[in-house]
Amino acid sequence: MRRLLDRMFPLKMKPVFRDGTVKLTTRLNQMTKRARYRPLIRNLLSFQKLSYHNEVEVYNNGEDAFTSIWEAIDSATKSVWLETFILSHDEVGLTTLKKLQAAAKRGCQVVVIVDSFGSVGLMAEYLIPLKRLGGIVVQYHPLVGRFRAISEWRWPLQRDHRKILVVDNVIGFCGGVNIHADYAGESVGGNGRFRDTHSRVRGEAANDLSQVMIDSMYSNGSDDVAKIMETTLESSPPRAHGRQMVQVLESDLSRDKLAIQKGIYSSLKVANEFCYITTPYFIPPLRVLKELISASERGVDVKILTQGVCRTPIIRGASEHIYGELLKKGVRIYELQSQELHAKTFVVDGVYSTIGTFNMDYLSFKHLLEVNLSFFDPPVSEAVQTQFEVDLKNSKQITLSLW
Repeated sequence: MRRLLDRMFPLKMKPVFRDGTVKLTTRLNQMTKRARYRPLIRNLLSFQKLSYHNEVEVYNNGEDAFTSIWEAIDSATKSVWLETFILSHDEVGLTTLKKLQAAAKRGCQVVVIVDSFGSVGLMAEYLIPLKRLGGIVVQYHPLVGRFRAISEWRWPLQRDHRKILVVDNVIGFCGGVNIHADYAGESVGGNGRFRDTHSRVRGEAANDLSQVMIDSMYSNGSDDVAKIMETTLESSPPRAHGRQMVQVLESDLSRDKLAIQKGIYSSLKVANEFCYITTPYFIPPLRVLKELISASERGVDVKILTQGVCRTPIIRGASEHIYGELLKKGVRIYELQSQELHAKTFVVDGVYSTIGTFNMDYLSFKHLLEVNLSFFDPPVSEAVQTQFEVDLKNSKQITLSLW
């Protein structure tokens, strides 16, 4: 394996191929000219789901995110697959369901995967019209009516926290946005409660998001649905669009998938200039704390943006408990004041960034099904960094004297 990687990463890079077909060229070459990033690239390549031919858009508000999501559903001709932690029956949720029903009427295959805990308030009657039109609706780990051993499901903490939409296996969405009014702006029927980040990819990465959704079905024991989805993918090969490099990383400990966690560790180790983390819940495991302190001690500008407006005092208290040691080591911590924070982003040195569902807390590291999009693309990293700096202007810095 080492000999193979050495061939892939010589001093003068040659084109890299994914699954023998996808050419990964200019962006990866530019990044790996700096030798310090090669361990990160080597680790991430082992997780697969890396593609080069994509177009990426980043949304930092609910208006733009839902406008794009709904436009994509309306444009569907073959399939619409939705996976979400929360699907509400408020105006935003009902609008989404109506658009899914319209897609089913057009003959599209519609699959909806919802977490039974996150969507506990969604009455079954709201899903009946979609089912009657042939839509497939799956509850992840139902709270009632189906029981398995605690050791198998790690009940009740193992939940489906992913937020994915894939249309025609060409357009994909991933980020923090749930299907609920709290995540949408007023112009699209929401209330703008959360400051969130979502992303849209057009190209081969959409196929990788589809594969993650199939993994969710196998994790749920819904093998029949997974096989139906696999059959659909076989007839819808991934398509190339653009020149942006995207990797889909997933986390599911029940299936020994730890790509997100390993990506975090690897990127913190190679950080040289700065590392900016946005996370609403900041209660990371000890290993992450050590890596953050190590990065700060070697001169990396480490900044963490977390929520200042919080409706869960216990979580807020747990986060504040660990501030002291980080502040003493030079890590700078900020709390957003303008809105409740729900975005989960990560950017290192302007060359590597992620947007997704993964929080820096125990649940995400140990129990929840999560998915992130990671980008080897300076323009996307710049967009993530720019929004981070905008948020800092609306934040309060926590100092040792305040702590």
